[in-house]
Amino acid sequence: MRQQRMKQGVRRAGAALAGGFLLALACGKAEPAATDGLGQDDALQTATSETPSVVSGCEDVLQPRAELPRCDGDTCSQVQRETERVVHWLLVLKIYERNAAGQERELSLAERAHERDCVFLQLQSEGLAPEHYVLDAAGIDDIVIDASFAQIESVLRTSAISDVELSCAEADCRRCETLSEQECTADAFCEAVYGARIEGGATCIGYDYAGCYRGRATCTTSVVAVWGPDGACWQFSNGCIPRRFPAASPDGTLCGYANFDGLSSCEIR
Repeated sequence: MRQQRMKQGVRRAGAALAGGFLLALACGKAEPAATDGLGQDDALQTATSETPSVVSGCEDVLQPRAELPRCDGDTCSQVQRETERVVHWLLVLKIYERNAAGQERELSLAERAHERDCVFLQLQSEGLAPEHYVLDAAGIDDIVIDASFAQIESVLRTSAISDVELSCAEADCRRCETLSEQECTADAFCEAVYGARIEGGATCIGYDYAGCYRGRATCTTSVVAVWGPDGACWQFSNGCIPRRFPAASPDGTLCGYANFDGLSSCEIR
């Protein structure tokens, strides 16, 4: 259900072969399997005894609940360990509900609009600044917001939120670029970037850690060959290249795909 909705969404913000080798942009963390049931992922399951104070007129859609919405991935666990860390949330609003007999029905457009407006008001009442996320032609959008788990928990613990998706907030994304390999692979909001490199005069290709990049970024899919800050010619499988790439040529020569032609891996020599 959630996947069908997200295929309709339009975000407002924002292995190629080289010399016979498959070059890939690698991540130090494996993506966990998606969960099916609401709240079944252990990531957002910390209970609280506090009942959120609901804005007037929204009691019908912002009903408090003990469990938190469905959330897939290591980012969900991390954001609860670091409760004051500000991250970027996509709040997917509920579009189905069950009656007392257990039968599922789809909310009307008017009901969905009321639900969306109530979530907006609730977030604003807590001093936050939510924004609309264009969802479908009907004009009923989900909500995006930069907030910490501590700031947003009371809204998450209402019946209006079905799912959440997390990514780094802009300032936090820039922080990823300063991390070491060990720090980067330990942070679920960042991606460790690896590439192929040729040092000046070398006759083989090595594969090394190049730097840290913002997690789940959307990049070009073309192979990129650029000079690195270490003076080596690097090649990446897409446009997610770390900070300080590309660098100036150390000797005025070009760094391109042809540099890798005919070279084999240093590891198999």
